Amino acid sequence: MTNIPSVNDIINNLIGDDQEIRDLIIESSLKMQIGQIIYDARIKANLTQEELGKLIK
Repeated sequence: MTNIPSVNDIINNLIGDDQEIRDLIIESSLKMQIGQIIYDARIKANLTQEELGKLIK
């Protein structure tokens, strides 16, 4: 059976010890998660992007 590398293994091989890139990856991941949470809540509340925008202004 072939040993398939994990996503973490692939990322580690690509960026090595570059802490700045690791920090950027973490920041981007958090932003995506926050965006998904907002999207899910908006859909659950049956709101359009425009309606949500008006509510948070």
